[in-house]
Amino acid sequence: MAAQPAVRRTPTSADDLAPSPRHADGAVPVAPGAVPTEAPARSAAARRFWVLWAVSLLVATGVVLVSGQALRFPDEVAYLDLAQHLVAGHGYVNEVLMPTAYRPPGYPFWLAPWVMLPGSILLMKLLNVVLMGATLWFMHDLVRAQAPKVAWLAGAGALAYPVWTFTVSTLYPQPLFMALLMGMVWLLAKQGEHVSPRASVFVGVLAGAAVLAVPAFLPLSAVLAWHLFQTRRLQGRSGVPGLIHLGLGMALVISPWTLRNWLVMGAWIPVSTNGGINLAMGNNDMAGANTGTNLPISYFIAMLPTQVSEQEENRIFVQFALDWMRANPVHAAGLYAQKWLNFFNFQANLVTEQGHSMLKDLVMASTYYPMLAIVAVRCLWCRDVPLSRMERFIGLMYLCASLWMALFFTRIRFRLPFDALLMTWALISVGVVSARWQTRRRTMGA
Repeated sequence: MAAQPAVRRTPTSADDLAPSPRHADGAVPVAPGAVPTEAPARSAAARRFWVLWAVSLLVATGVVLVSGQALRFPDEVAYLDLAQHLVAGHGYVNEVLMPTAYRPPGYPFWLAPWVMLPGSILLMKLLNVVLMGATLWFMHDLVRAQAPKVAWLAGAGALAYPVWTFTVSTLYPQPLFMALLMGMVWLLAKQGEHVSPRASVFVGVLAGAAVLAVPAFLPLSAVLAWHLFQTRRLQGRSGVPGLIHLGLGMALVISPWTLRNWLVMGAWIPVSTNGGINLAMGNNDMAGANTGTNLPISYFIAMLPTQVSEQEENRIFVQFALDWMRANPVHAAGLYAQKWLNFFNFQANLVTEQGHSMLKDLVMASTYYPMLAIVAVRCLWCRDVPLSRMERFIGLMYLCASLWMALFFTRIRFRLPFDALLMTWALISVGVVSARWQTRRRTMGA
C-alpha cells in the first residue's frame, strides 16, 4: 500500500503556533536514545537573552551612575520628602507636616526602607534597574510561551527602547508599576486555563500594590477581572469565585490605606486626592491634547475657598470638570479624542523643559512607532491566525489604559509601563507572523 502523504495543518490561532502544553519550552518529542536537535538551539537562544539582558542592565546602571544623587524633577523631590517623613516618624505628611493623601503612598513606602542609607538616592535608582531586569525577564517568559524563536530579543528591551533607561535614573513610580504590571500578566499566563484560588489572590495583591503606586490602575483592574472570569468559564466553572479571590487580594493591600485615610483625614479616600486636579487640568477651556499640567495653577487656585481641606479641594475640582464637560459636550468630546490620540504621541511638553530636544523626539518616535506598526500588521493577519487569549488580554489592557487616561490627560511617562505590554505583543507578533509566513512558503513549495 502506498504511503499516505502527510497532511499539513494550517494554524487556527497563535496558540497553535506556540509549543504544546506538554512541551512548554518548545521541545519536540524524540525517539529514545536520539539526540534532541532543538536543545542546542534553545540553549543558544537562552544565552543570547541573558547576554542582552546583562548588557541592557549594564547600560541602565551606567546611566544611573551618571545621574548620581541628582533629582531633576519636582515630583522626585516630593516622593523623597514623603519617604523621609515616614522614616522620621512623622507619618504620611506633607511639607508642613500635615496628614496628606494627595500623592499615592505606594512609591514613598517603597522608598522608605532605603532613604536613610548613605547614597540613598543612587541606591534607589539602582533598585529601579533591578525592577527593569525583572520586567525584561517577565517579557521573555511571556514571549517564549507563544513565540519561542524570538523570545531572546526581550533581553534587548531597554536597549531598543531607551526611554526606559532614562526613566530608571529618576525617582518616579513607573519602574515599580511596570514590574508589578508585568508580574501580574506573567502569573496569569503561567497559570494558563487553570488559575488556582491562591494565584488569583496573589494577582489581586500585586494589583493592589500597583493601585497604591499608580491609582489610575484601579479601573483597569477590571481587565484582570474579565480575564479571570473568562478563564474560569473556559473550564466550565463559575467565574464569580475568581472575581472574589482577585478582589480579596486587592482589598488586603488597599483597605488598610483607605482605613487610614478615614481615621486620619476624616473622609472616604480610597487612594489619593490628586485625581480632581488632574481631571480639571484635562477638562477646561485652556486644555489641549498635550497641555497636561502646563497650565497656570492660579486658574485652579482661584476656584477654591480660602480655607479648604484636601479632600474638599479634590471634590471641588472633580465637580468643576464634570460641570465643564456637561456645559461643553462637543468641545469635551473633541478634546477627549485629541487626548486619546496624544496617548500614542512621541513628544511630551514637559513642565520643565529640561531634557527636551529634537534628538530625543527622534529616538522616541523611531523606537515607539515600529512597535505599534508590528502589532498593526499582526492584527491584519488575525484572520489567518486569530489572536491568542494572551494577545487579546494584552491588547485590551493597552487600549483601556489609553481610553481611561484620556479622560484626564495623557503623558508619555504615564504610558511607559504599558509599553512593556506593547513590546511583549510586538515580539509575539514577530514570531507569529514569521512562523505563518514560513508555513505558507513551505506549503506553496510543496
